[in-house]
Amino acid sequence: MTPDIPPPWYRQFWPWFLFGLPGIVVVAGLTTWWIAANNADTLVAEDYYKEGLAINRELSKQRLAERLGVDATLSYRNGHLDVSLSATILPAALALELSHPLDANRDQALQLAQITPGLYSAPADLGDDQRWLWQLEPIDVDEDGRWQLLGEFTLHDVDAY
Repeated sequence: MTPDIPPPWYRQFWPWFLFGLPGIVVVAGLTTWWIAANNADTLVAEDYYKEGLAINRELSKQRLAERLGVDATLSYRNGHLDVSLSATILPAALALELSHPLDANRDQALQLAQITPGLYSAPADLGDDQRWLWQLEPIDVDEDGRWQLLGEFTLHDVDAY
């Protein structure tokens, strides 16, 4: 009778299992490093100075609207978005950008025509979405007189019939 000779270590399960666990971690770590290095999401924009200047221009437009006493009220009725504007100088038309806070595919850019002095309107499809962010500017006004209003509304806040 021959004694049972155990197989060599490299033919057994447990050594490979124990070596494999740290090996998997090393491969996963290297893969994660590679993904992070090739898909870096930088926090600082390369043209941060230009973006800062653009933000300052936007703020100056909003301050101009305050100085001129420009105020707007939005209402949504029967598929039309109406803007009631109070200002000393009323532009011929307005540009309104509607932004959906969750889905950029639903954003809309509208050009509102003046119906009566201080009242502007354009067809709009807001669907069942309740919350919208808006940005309002005059059209055909030189850059020095271009004001801007920002706001937000929900459909139950505006007149929806």
